Amino acid sequence: MTWTVLRPTWFMQVFSEWDLFRDGIIERHLVGTSGDGLEPFIDTRDIGDVAAAALVDAERHAGKDYQLSGPDLLTFAEAARKIGKAAGEDVDFEQMADDAFVSYLARRRGVAGPLAQDLAQVFGWIREGRNAHVSDGVREVLGRAPRTFDDFVGEIAAQGIWRR
Repeated sequence: MTWTVLRPTWFMQVFSEWDLFRDGIIERHLVGTSGDGLEPFIDTRDIGDVAAAALVDAERHAGKDYQLSGPDLLTFAEAARKIGKAAGEDVDFEQMADDAFVSYLARRRGVAGPLAQDLAQVFGWIREGRNAHVSDGVREVLGRAPRTFDDFVGEIAAQGIWRR
C-alpha cells in the first residue's frame, strides 16, 4: 500500500461555508485573536485537485508529503478588507484577547467549552506566525499556481453568499 500526505493550510472556504465566519461577514464584523499573524489561505478546490492527481497517478506521488498553501500571506484583517471590497460593503476585523474571544464564541456564536478554547489556540498559532509561509505543493503536483484569495472572494461575492 502506498501513501501520499497532503498538508493544507486554512481553507478559504471558512469564510463562505463555516457559519462562524460567514455570519460575521454578513454582519460586516469578523472577530478573532490572530493579530498581525499571516496565513496562506488555500482554496479547497486546489486541495481536491491535488488529491485527485495523487490518486490518478499513485506511483508518481507515492511516499510524497506535500505542503499546500495559497499563493499569498494575509492577515485576517486583510482578508476581511478583501471580502468587504468584493461584497461591496466594508467588513471589519476585531482583534480580541483570547479570553474575550472564547467568551464571544459562547455568547454570540454558540461555540463553547473545549472547541472555543481550541479555536483561540489555533488563532494564537497564526498570531505567532507558525504557518506564515507559502509552499509550492500545488504547483509541484498540478503545474499551476494555486487560486488566489482575490479570485475566491470575487466568485463567492458574485454568488451572494455574503449578502444581508
